Amino acid sequence: MKWKKLIGLVILGIFLLAACSNNNNSTDKKASDNQKQTVTTREKAVSKTTVQPSLKEAQDIPAAEKKALLAVTSQYIKAFNEKNLDAYMEIISKNSKSFKYDKEKAYTKKIFDTMDIKMEPTKTSVIGYKPNDANVYMELKTTVTEKGEKLINTSRQINTYHKENGQWKLTSIMAMETK
Repeated sequence: MKWKKLIGLVILGIFLLAACSNNNNSTDKKASDNQKQTVTTREKAVSKTTVQPSLKEAQDIPAAEKKALLAVTSQYIKAFNEKNLDAYMEIISKNSKSFKYDKEKAYTKKIFDTMDIKMEPTKTSVIGYKPNDANVYMELKTTVTEKGEKLINTSRQINTYHKENGQWKLTSIMAMETK
């Protein structure tokens, strides 16, 4: 059962934009080994470069911006759950320092083609806001179905958005599994 939890955590990392930070493309390793390494590499990068924001709801956010951020986060979840690659990539920034857009697109397509993952937010709130940057906190229930078996994990996630041409785009994700 522990390996299933580990696989679930690795799969959760799939939509964390982690794959693109992994430059090791060795074809002789199994996919799960690459995913584990990618998540570890990404977690190290995030811990070095990200200041952990407060988890309290932002008080200084204009109502229209809050609505827009919650809407783009909802679109992100919907596109992922529906395996709609075009809609998913529409939310992803092409200018992120955390990943390369084209590699993220290819990796996400592979995940959509090979796995059944559903994310269900149980709590969503905007926890940080500046006119062009924002953080959205989510508590998620993630269900992975493989060969008829379901694995359910809960996690906490912070999506970082940057405003590009008047639209909020996802630039990075920080996540941690909860029990």
